[in-house]
Amino acid sequence: MRFLEYIAARRASFTAQGDFIRFALSDVNFPDANSWAEINEYLKRSPDPRVRLLRVAAEVVWANYKDRAESAGG
Repeated sequence: MRFLEYIAARRASFTAQGDFIRFALSDVNFPDANSWAEINEYLKRSPDPRVRLLRVAAEVVWANYKDRAESAGG
């Protein structure tokens, strides 16, 4: 499962992680990343003022994605 598929399938709860998911899904240029570094670089370049607050949540969502991918064998 690709990262954008993973976040699209998640319920965007009223948490920092949910805020990141809503942000990423609403950004048509958000990369279907293969690494945390790719997401982090994209967020660093974003002019959106919310991004600074979302970076920690984004890292948590990425870690959950990687854990799920590893436990699924992919």
